[in-house]
Amino acid sequence: MRVVLYSIVLGICGCNASPTTPAASPPKPTAPAVTLGNAALETLPGDAPVDVSVRDAQALVRTLPGEVDRWVALGEAWVRKARDAQSENLYGRAEDAAKKALALQPGARGALRIRALVHRNAHRFADMKTVADQLVKLDPKDPDGWGLLGDAQLELGAYDAAAESYQNMIDRRPALPAFTRIAWLRWLNDDVEGALEMWESAGAGTTGAAPETRAWLASEIGEVFWLKGDLVTAEIAFSKGLVVKPDHGPCLFGRGRVRWAQGDLPGAIADLKASVAARRSEPVFAWLAALHRAAGDTAQAARIEAMLATPEDFDDPRSAALYLATRRLSPGRAVELAEVDMKARGDLFAEDALAFALLRAGRPGEAAKHMANALRLQTPHPMLWAHAGLIALAQGDKPNAKAHLQKALALNPKFDPVLAPEIQGALAGLEAP
Repeated sequence: MRVVLYSIVLGICGCNASPTTPAASPPKPTAPAVTLGNAALETLPGDAPVDVSVRDAQALVRTLPGEVDRWVALGEAWVRKARDAQSENLYGRAEDAAKKALALQPGARGALRIRALVHRNAHRFADMKTVADQLVKLDPKDPDGWGLLGDAQLELGAYDAAAESYQNMIDRRPALPAFTRIAWLRWLNDDVEGALEMWESAGAGTTGAAPETRAWLASEIGEVFWLKGDLVTAEIAFSKGLVVKPDHGPCLFGRGRVRWAQGDLPGAIADLKASVAARRSEPVFAWLAALHRAAGDTAQAARIEAMLATPEDFDDPRSAALYLATRRLSPGRAVELAEVDMKARGDLFAEDALAFALLRAGRPGEAAKHMANALRLQTPHPMLWAHAGLIALAQGDKPNAKAHLQKALALNPKFDPVLAPEIQGALAGLEAP
């Protein structure tokens, strides 16, 4: 996420030099000053309720610009707008309001919560953990602080610590935010049924929730069914999310993948196009390029592939690394991107991305070490097991290669339009007499 800073350039006054005195050298220009709050007060067009709420919060701030709570309320309104619009850039305005509040009152809890959310959206998880630690110390009874701390710990790969934080959260407020976090943690630990039970509990608490929240929950549930190969139930979940929010990017991506797996290539492409129109995402672009190629539209596929081959244009080094590694493009660059992601996050999916990039770069021994870490929870994601199988095969470990590849395809034989055929071919070679 790139935050745009709004600055005021200070003018520099010059003095007239005496005719008998050498002119003084011009003063060095000062650095531009950044005025906190300017970005958060930028005009927002639109008549949706969330747009009105931002403008109302802005009006209150202008009335009493020294009131901390009003800046916090404005930051929270921008967070809601960013989520509703599925726009990464709008989080910068929320952060600007939070920074202004913290300048007025260091340690303002509401402003710290906003900053933690902004750090999470920008994948700055070490920074997020620092802020969340502050929140928990300021108020150990606040469930939101524990939830944000658990989120940071989860992304950094500290799963036991995350479980403890989530337990603290649910002990203080057993509601939807805690249920969804526990559900995800259960799924990571290969407890699919337990995860779905928890998500059902979360769904019972969505009555009256914002459309974005309900669509997001539907996308999470649909994703679990997709990963376990239950296409019918996955489509039902994604479609439910689209009923409440027709432009929800993750639900459109989910339904598009299901439609492709069911043989509806035009419907899949339409959904993926709508998904990237709603929310720019490297994985969706990668799928869209593959499906355009499958449909014979090589020109459109090539345009997307050229864009994806320059990952500097994107904000997610993990997705870029996986794209390059899956398609055997720029293996050295894929490793570099995966290493960047590993330093920033360090969870099992970061380990997996680095392992796969190292494999494609011809370094299977190093890849195996990271892959062992990626599989430590036995997470039921077909991509993990596919990568593990190819790494084992590269090392000559045919029994484990066969077992891992079989598991990947047993979970979902259509998990990826490019990698799944490679897995099927590798497995066929292992099973040949």
